[in-house]
Amino acid sequence: MGRKAIRLCVIGVLGTAGLSLGGCTGNFGSVDGIEVTGQERDCLTRAMYFESQRNSEEGLLAVGTVVMNRVKSDQYPNTICGVVGQRRQFAHGVLRREMDPGQKVAADKVAGEVLAGKRSKEVGEAMYFHAARIRIPYKNVHYVTVAGGNAFYEKRPGGGRQLPPLETPATAVAEAEEAAPQTTTLAGAEAKQSPIPAPVTQTAEAETPKPPVTPVAASMSALPSEMAPSFAEPVEAAPNTTFIQKSTFGW
Repeated sequence: MGRKAIRLCVIGVLGTAGLSLGGCTGNFGSVDGIEVTGQERDCLTRAMYFESQRNSEEGLLAVGTVVMNRVKSDQYPNTICGVVGQRRQFAHGVLRREMDPGQKVAADKVAGEVLAGKRSKEVGEAMYFHAARIRIPYKNVHYVTVAGGNAFYEKRPGGGRQLPPLETPATAVAEAEEAAPQTTTLAGAEAKQSPIPAPVTQTAEAETPKPPVTPVAASMSALPSEMAPSFAEPVEAAPNTTFIQKSTFGW
């Protein structure tokens, strides 16, 4: 990926109605150690604040690195606010939602470090991420790291490293059967269990007792609204898929 000139400008004024276009400052700079306006820094802070777990500096830095990778790519706008404000790329309302002043401190601190040239070595040149709790079905994905609740990846022909599979339902089923061998499960996102009486043998019309119903594992809890949106449902791993082992990246 080659470098490109980055125009550092105020592209908008934030308001309750959204982002309206404004004028540029005329400043120019390179990707590393750039001097930017307060507006550009705010856009970077917002991307990290709403897209990562705020208590994870590693996660904040990873999101900031993705933003800057996009800024220097010819595939995306050449301003920070332009990248962050792209339709359906970052969290809904990222440029206009309220930020908690106390929780904003960490994101703003890391934003300053990113603008001074700091990058996540693990993320490298990656320009994509999604919530780590989901699995996407695309075959051109090469994962590089997991940080701050997100999985970061590159797009490569033929794919590459994959995330470890999610916990299989069989594990939850086995545990449920040990705890309550005679249970039935109600349908719904949050499975509930209720005891059923043991089968009663009739003298006239004896019936063979039915085996206990296997409880269905409850669905994973939803991410907070601040996290990256889940654009795909979990899918089963394809046969012969090579998965990243947690030890590979220290996850």
